[in-house]
Amino acid sequence: GKLFPVTDRARTIVDALVGRCKDLGVLLLTRHRVTDIQLLHTESVSAVSGFVIHHTQGTLLARRVIMATGGRSLPRTGSDGWGWELLRKLGHTVTATHPALVPLVLEPTMFHAELSGISHIVELTTTVKKHKVDRRTGGLLWTHVGVSGPVVMDSSRFWTIAHAAGDAVEVLCNFCPGEQFADVERWFLEYAAEKPKMSLGKAIAQRSPDRFGDALCRWCGIDSSMQIGQLSQGQRRTLIHAFTGFR
Repeated sequence: GKLFPVTDRARTIVDALVGRCKDLGVLLLTRHRVTDIQLLHTESVSAVSGFVIHHTQGTLLARRVIMATGGRSLPRTGSDGWGWELLRKLGHTVTATHPALVPLVLEPTMFHAELSGISHIVELTTTVKKHKVDRRTGGLLWTHVGVSGPVVMDSSRFWTIAHAAGDAVEVLCNFCPGEQFADVERWFLEYAAEKPKMSLGKAIAQRSPDRFGDALCRWCGIDSSMQIGQLSQGQRRTLIHAFTGFR
């Protein structure tokens, strides 16, 4: 859902927008940070005739004001939320906003740090108050503080909105996209019958990155060096539940 210029340079987009403004005779006043906006009234107090814009270089009169100040995602560019405060002072209501397109931080007790830099295709499902609100498949990247990558970034807003509202929210990860518990269990049983002496870690590596399999086994309390044919039913099911519905 994203578009990029053929140059692969953000400057191309900026030049196009600024160039179009110049073509239309639009005056751009940089370094004029707006500090306040006041209403100008006609003789009838209920009618507004314009606005007085106070900025760091003085004041400016305007018949109309269009606010396009952005959110608060990049403060150094001016997107620090101050525009919303100006709107509130003028009597407008502002829709609550939440972080979106962000990586997620995991509990330090999890194994993400040791997998930092590893990525694979997964399926993420987000549930809010036990109702599924989003499911998507894409690349997940393990980082030293949690998880990132396209699928995490795209689904993060569902978690942040629910978390801000205090709702019970859960993100489940299926490391075998498109497959359910029964599908993966069938694969395990067939693989164990075919190669019973292969270590559990090496078997899992057939479906995911090497280090991930070892980490997931440890998380489940199972020795990854164990032969796959020696896995008990309980151990197998614990591991497959983690494989297909990791919380």
